[in-house]
Amino acid sequence: LPDGSEISLNAGSQANYELESWKNERVIELDGEAFFDVTKGSTFSVKTNSGVVSVLGTEFNIKVRENQFFVHCFEGLVKVQTQDTTLMLPAGSGMKLDNGHLSQELVTIGAKPDWINGESSFNNTSLMEVLNEIGRQYAINIRYSAEFTSLVEMSMFSGSFTHNDLNIALKSVCQPYGLNFERSGNEVRIFRD
Repeated sequence: LPDGSEISLNAGSQANYELESWKNERVIELDGEAFFDVTKGSTFSVKTNSGVVSVLGTEFNIKVRENQFFVHCFEGLVKVQTQDTTLMLPAGSGMKLDNGHLSQELVTIGAKPDWINGESSFNNTSLMEVLNEIGRQYAINIRYSAEFTSLVEMSMFSGSFTHNDLNIALKSVCQPYGLNFERSGNEVRIFRD
């Protein structure tokens, strides 16, 4: 950014700001997930379709997916405003707004999100969300037959997958459920033998 702050974007994400008006209107629009490393003393707001995060010299991560909104503060302080809530998140804390349900979370101070280091990690997350994230990270379409829809929607996954080897990522997510996969171009078909 013009003030020296840095934004790292996760796969399938984008951030925009107006360079010409940056001095007067310091607003970044975010769709997806991004990690912000803010130059000390700099302020700006990150606007998403789920809420606005205001910062002052900090490191934080924002993730917006369909009906979910996550903000994790690793250093400093962030202010999060949603339609009906305003929260101040100091370093080591986070918030999750999932289908209208707000909960607070703890994060490791000084850490960075796993995706910065080429890995996606999950704790008790629906298998469907995990497969969607594999699709986003590898820019592929994942298909499965209707008979697996309830399994994919109802099963919960705790673990991680790598961003540098699609076969290993698919094995680590599919094998615990007795599922196999077949790749063809940029499509992956999930099935059971």
